[in-house]
Amino acid sequence: MDPAAPDVPDVTHYRLPGILAARVVGAALVALAALVLVVTLLVATLGATPDLLVLVAGLGVLGLAVLGWWLRARAYLVRLDAEGYRVGLAFGVGVRSAAWREVADVGTTTLAGAPVVVLNLEAGGRTTLPVGALGEEREQLVRDLQQRLRHGHGLRPLRESGSDRDGGPAAS
Repeated sequence: MDPAAPDVPDVTHYRLPGILAARVVGAALVALAALVLVVTLLVATLGATPDLLVLVAGLGVLGLAVLGWWLRARAYLVRLDAEGYRVGLAFGVGVRSAAWREVADVGTTTLAGAPVVVLNLEAGGRTTLPVGALGEEREQLVRDLQQRLRHGHGLRPLRESGSDRDGGPAAS
C-alpha cells in the first residue's frame, strides 16, 4: 500500500444489500416451490416413488442456502483494488473492468430514473455503475472511486494554504 494513500484499503468489495439478496433468494424460493409442485404432480400421475420429491425438495433447499451465502459473502456489485475496478453482478454496464490509469473521468447522473456513476475511459468506452443498488454505501463508493483515481493517476490531494511541503504549518 502506498503511504500517500493510507485510508484506501487494498481491495474493497461493494456487495448486494441484504434486502436485494433476500429478493433474489425469495424469487428462487418461488421457483423451487413451482418445481416441487411439478415434481409432485409427476410423482402422483406416474405412480413413481416419493423419494424423487424428497430429493428435489432437499437439493432445492440446499441450493437456496448456498445461493443466500454466496450473495451475502462472495458475490459483489463492484470490486475496487489498487490496480483498477471489476464489475460483478450488475448487467448492461458497458466495460466490465479497467485499470485506474485508463479512466479519463468519473461523473454521476440518472439513467432510467436510477442514480448511476459513469466512468469514461481514455479509449472511448465507459462503465455505468448502478449505485442505487448499493443503498447507503453509494456515497462511500463515490469517495472510494475518487481516492483510487487520484492514486491511480499519481495525484496527491491538495494541501491547505499555509502549509509547507512537509505538511506542517508554513514558517512566518
